[in-house]
Amino acid sequence: RLLCESSILSSAVRISQLEIDGNKLKALGFPPKRLGEILGFLLDCVIKNPEDNSPEKLVNLAYKFFSA
Repeated sequence: RLLCESSILSSAVRISQLEIDGNKLKALGFPPKRLGEILGFLLDCVIKNPEDNSPEKLVNLAYKFFSA
């Protein structure tokens, strides 16, 4: 049970819990008007795969989402 609880606690359920924020995305050149959309996509990814909640993985996912 402890393992389950720690897994739940370590996964993001709000955008503010992502390991990257809009300021970082903006600094990387993403358009400010699309930051909410991109962060929402990243949150969906992390909810499905909590191990993706690292800055490196989130940046890669953001680039893939934006270039699609």
